[in-house]
Amino acid sequence: MKRLIALALLISFITPGPVSAATKKATPKPTTSKSTAAKSTATKSTTKTKIAPKKIVHRIYRRRNVKPLPSPSPKWPPANFISGGSVYGKVPSAKELQGVLAGAGTKSNLYKDSQTCVTHVCGALQVASTSACNYWEIDSALYRDPVTKSLLGTLHTYAAGTSAKQITTIYLITPVALQDGYFVGSIKANCWTQAPTETIPSNNYVANN
Repeated sequence: MKRLIALALLISFITPGPVSAATKKATPKPTTSKSTAAKSTATKSTTKTKIAPKKIVHRIYRRRNVKPLPSPSPKWPPANFISGGSVYGKVPSAKELQGVLAGAGTKSNLYKDSQTCVTHVCGALQVASTSACNYWEIDSALYRDPVTKSLLGTLHTYAAGTSAKQITTIYLITPVALQDGYFVGSIKANCWTQAPTETIPSNNYVANN
């Protein structure tokens, strides 16, 4: 629309107006004498005023030292966690796992564990403790068929310790290939304050013969 409006206005400016049919009598041109012309030019004078350049003022702005605001303390106990005394845990949703993985980054061990779980049967758990833990031990089991819950094996997962009231996410990885109807359940979390006796991190699976 803007192009059409501009074009219409341009045409109205260059279109000649109506020509009158009547002819006008020729009128003599006024003549001016040289003396009057000279006087008129003499009376004209132009004055030029010089404008002083503006002074450039350089201002220096100094940043004030602002003290960083302290980060708010995490809510305790954590929301939607199951309490087992001073230990808390919950199974995270897929959306929560995506958020945790996005924050951890693709170079983290947590992300590498998630890639293993693309092809293997895994579980996931978030845990926290009122006091610090030297390491975590997660006991779980592998089942087949959610209805019959046929036991296929047991899994012992060992993960790095956490500070007090720190939430950590742990993948429970089995060596069993991913199949329909297979799942990890019967999860129990243990916070150990002694030195670890197993490799950290690790997953030890024992098949049910």
